[in-house]
Amino acid sequence: MSDRYVDHRHLLAKEIGPDGLAVIPAATEVIRNHDVPHQFRQDSAFWYLTGFHEPDAVAVIAPGHDEGDYTLFVNPKDPTQEVWTGIRAGTEGATEKFGADAAHEIGDLDSVLGRLMIGREVLWYTAGNDRYDERINAIISRARSHRERFGGVVPSAVKDVSVPLAEMMLIKGEDEAESLRKACHLSADGHIEAMRFARP
Repeated sequence: MSDRYVDHRHLLAKEIGPDGLAVIPAATEVIRNHDVPHQFRQDSAFWYLTGFHEPDAVAVIAPGHDEGDYTLFVNPKDPTQEVWTGIRAGTEGATEKFGADAAHEIGDLDSVLGRLMIGREVLWYTAGNDRYDERINAIISRARSHRERFGGVVPSAVKDVSVPLAEMMLIKGEDEAESLRKACHLSADGHIEAMRFARP
């Protein structure tokens, strides 16, 4: 896996600091008709941080956490589904191939994320996600009730993680710039080839 994703995560971790925790969901598959989905495109911010190509995952960045700075929640491996979906990385692949410090099945998100929130003052998350807003709010509420019973710090503020990510994504590393140059050359070659067959 390219070091670019590691570099991106380190930049975000530096931005949110040791008192913050960032939650970045992946895109989900959208059904076109019946059980046939549209071609999948990963969420840009999620891809920028993880390089993980599967839908319905969640990345958590928690700088300096005992369980690791980077946790990935993924769909479980399921051979019967993988005939149709393609091979899934699973939790083992999330750590071995995609550099996660810890990985869990997406079904464990509520319990594990609630635990990761303990000791963090700020949750970095982009609201407006129909699949996760209600779920994230419920996890925060449970964490706050835990604080009231047992003490400790849980997030009391929510900040929009898309703001620092958007600024970070404006500045390209050399490998990213080279990828853009290649894409431009391919696009230009395609236009020139099309022009050979064009008529007024």
